[in-house]
Amino acid sequence: MGKEAGMKGEFFFGSLLRDKGIEYTFENSWYDFLIKEKYKVEVKSCQLSVKQGKTNNIHVGRFDFTNKENRKRQINENIWICLLVRHRDQFIIYGFIRAKKLSGKRYLSIHQARELRPMDLEDWLLELYRE
Repeated sequence: MGKEAGMKGEFFFGSLLRDKGIEYTFENSWYDFLIKEKYKVEVKSCQLSVKQGKTNNIHVGRFDFTNKENRKRQINENIWICLLVRHRDQFIIYGFIRAKKLSGKRYLSIHQARELRPMDLEDWLLELYRE
């Protein structure tokens, strides 16, 4: 479900941009979207909660920045990361952060993401149009 859920998250983000009339290109490279031919965005999604093991312990989800080379490039260019949280087939935007805030980590829990103070969608859009 991992890759499929990731693609569904990207589709969700793309439809949000379309609904807001924002020009973008889906790149599906070391980043996912190029917005206004200027801003690179990587979309990362995770489950709200995950059952683990035979004990069925429930843990908070985490974002997985799988590819080390992609992480390096994203941090080097300090692109935007869009964090999505998924519950079943529903997505919500958790927020937007700059890649340098990740410090090269592969995993980022929802709790750790909150400590990075992600921007909400409206503030992020204002930031793009301010630059």
